[in-house]
Amino acid sequence: MIPIEWLLAAQKRINGLISETPLTYDETLGVFFKWENQQTTGSFKLRGAANKILALQDWERDNGIITCSAGNHGQGCALVAQKLNIKCEVYASSHAVPVKVAAMKDLGAEVHLVAFIIREQILVDRLSRHRTGGLFEHRRSRHLGGYRFGGGRSSGTLRLTLVLLSNRLQRYAHTHNG
Repeated sequence: MIPIEWLLAAQKRINGLISETPLTYDETLGVFFKWENQQTTGSFKLRGAANKILALQDWERDNGIITCSAGNHGQGCALVAQKLNIKCEVYASSHAVPVKVAAMKDLGAEVHLVAFIIREQILVDRLSRHRTGGLFEHRRSRHLGGYRFGGGRSSGTLRLTLVLLSNRLQRYAHTHNG
C-alpha cells in the first residue's frame, strides 16, 4: 500500500502541471467517474510520468529522459519534458498506433520505433544511457535513480478518496446530529 505521505507529496508536486479533471457520481449505477480522459494527453498516465520526472533532481534531468512506451505514458513523458524544456526519447514498438506515435512526436519527443519486448527494455536502458547519459524512466518502475515513486497515478485516487470520506462524514454527522 502506498503511504498517504507519498500521495500528498505527489499531489503537491504535480499540481499546476496536471489538469484538475471532473469527478462525477452516477446515482443510477452507484459509481463515481474520474474523467482522466480530459487530461491534456487524454490519459491518467500523465500523472505518473509527471510525478516521476518532477521528483528528479535538476542534474538528473539535465541529459533528458528516456522511456519505453507505445502511447499514453510516452505522451505523458513528452509533455512533461516539453514543459521543463528537457529532451525526451521514447522507444516504441514498431506496432504502436500511428496516432499515438504522432502525438509523442508532436509533443517534442524523439521517437524510435523498435521491435522489442519488456525484458529487452533493460538493454535499451543501458544502450541509451551509454549513448546520451539520459535517465531511463519506465512506467512500471518503483525506483528510479535511487528515489521512491508511486504516488503520481494515485493522486487522482487520493482526490476520489477524500471526496468519498468527506461525503461519508457528512452523512454520519447528519444521521447522528439531527
